Amino acid sequence: YDQAIPTDRWGADYLFVPFRGQGGDQIRVVAAENNTHVYIDCDEVASLNAGEFFQTKLDAAAYISADRPVSVAQFNSSQGCNPSGLGDPSMLQLFPATRQGFSTRWRASDEINGLGNPYFLQHFVNIVVPSDATGSLTLDGNPLAATFTTYAANPNFAWTQVELDEGFHSLTGTAPFLAYSYGFGDFDAYTMNLDYSGDEPNSVSDLSIVLDGVLCVDSTLLFSAQSDADLTEYLWTLNDEVTSEDAIFGIIPIDSGTYLLSLAAQTASGCPLIDNIAFQVEDCSETEACDLQFATAFTPDRDGNNDQFKALFNCTPLTFRLQVFSRWGELVFETTDPDLGWDGEFDDEALTSDVYIWRAEYQLPDRDNPDVDFGELHLIR
Repeated sequence: YDQAIPTDRWGADYLFVPFRGQGGDQIRVVAAENNTHVYIDCDEVASLNAGEFFQTKLDAAAYISADRPVSVAQFNSSQGCNPSGLGDPSMLQLFPATRQGFSTRWRASDEINGLGNPYFLQHFVNIVVPSDATGSLTLDGNPLAATFTTYAANPNFAWTQVELDEGFHSLTGTAPFLAYSYGFGDFDAYTMNLDYSGDEPNSVSDLSIVLDGVLCVDSTLLFSAQSDADLTEYLWTLNDEVTSEDAIFGIIPIDSGTYLLSLAAQTASGCPLIDNIAFQVEDCSETEACDLQFATAFTPDRDGNNDQFKALFNCTPLTFRLQVFSRWGELVFETTDPDLGWDGEFDDEALTSDVYIWRAEYQLPDRDNPDVDFGELHLIR
């Protein structure tokens, strides 16, 4: 049985491979935080609070994911409960997909018991690697590329399973991998992790809602998704009502109070990501200070929603000048009218999706001196 992994090393993405010949294995998923949604091959299977667990049996390689950190353990059954007729109960603590190593060396036990028989009759290794790096791995000096199978629910990764002889073995690669060694005997079994990265990784899949705007009644608020994953679908829900399926969601609140916003997005591989925020809108009509805000992204697809990049303001500036530049410094838009926005075109041609730089000079009625702001703008088509 493995020692439990510290909670600050838990992850949101795990890649399961069943033990060879055992007819499937029990897995247990434990949540670190409340309102944790758990998925197997992109289908939601559980909603857990902190300390709660979900358990099921899997008999094929699977992609296990969650929208918050979880721990995943894999259990082997005794030989009387599996088709191989070998083995004993054991537990393997899976490492997250982000905790990969580059090389390892281990020994498949050749120890003999008191009756002169080997403790373990079978030895195996399960290996998971990025799909585009299968050719980088060698086991005992032999390439493994031809033996890998891609995960259907996460094609970024592939897995293989190799039977081993007893004795020493080495696994090396120029790309990182996950690997687990295990073996079975007569009412006996072992499991162990091979190599591990203790460095703090970037999340394989993450989602955050980004807010642009002034939190006041009758002010424009724009919400966008920030994620390391390639998002293809969006579903915005405001106060439990579905409101939009666009990449960027905008509202003009007419009432003060607390608003609850949820975004359910889907990645290019078909897996869901979820984020929720609460924000407080105030009635700023009496005390509000004059302010200008600028969005970080817009979608000029002429659907009537967030088609232009323009200043968001709750007053009329005394002077105003807005410029937009390409990443190479070319001026693609300029205006002195705060009500006029950029439609993503230059010389009557639609520009491609890219990051642009904006610069604004303006003076507000309640300020003595002009302001200068600048920032990045994402044009999304």
